[in-house]
Amino acid sequence: MMQRSPFMPSFLLAVALALAFAGGAHAASKKAQQLYDEGFKNAMHGNYKQAEELFRKSTEADPKFAQGYNAWGLALYNQGRYKEAVAKYKKAAEADPKLAKAWYNWGVALSDTGDNAGAADKFKKAAELDPGSASAYNGWGLALTELGRYDEAVGKFRKAAKLDPSSADRINRTIRKIEKMKSRGKAR
Repeated sequence: MMQRSPFMPSFLLAVALALAFAGGAHAASKKAQQLYDEGFKNAMHGNYKQAEELFRKSTEADPKFAQGYNAWGLALYNQGRYKEAVAKYKKAAEADPKLAKAWYNWGVALSDTGDNAGAADKFKKAAELDPGSASAYNGWGLALTELGRYDEAVGKFRKAAKLDPSSADRINRTIRKIEKMKSRGKAR
């Protein structure tokens, strides 16, 4: 299982929630959007329990509101409730199969439950939907590494480094570690 803190730093949550809100095939009802916006404000202040309730209500107001399910999943994730978050990301992907961020978040939560095969699948889908997402390729590489699929992982890490040059040094260190393991016969 990948090592992660059960709580995302607030700036990462802000980015994730902003991305959860951006785009989407379904325009939310006014009531759902108001509840979502209030949930977003609560999440930005670290009030994840209150945000969770507001995001839940936003999806009750509009059951097709994929961003609401995705944000609800993020609120659950930030409370360390990964399995529950997985269910919400799945609902988000069902409501809008093209919402790459839901697939990505689903992959992160699956990896934190130890389901690296499922995580790799979700990161792959996120990368297919958003080929410019370095995060999707990096997550995919991490999941493949956990599965012992090192050659594939290196390819995904290289793609992530190309897409996000600011992370290239860190990613290249990971690649070198994998290649060193391979040269010692510890990696496939």
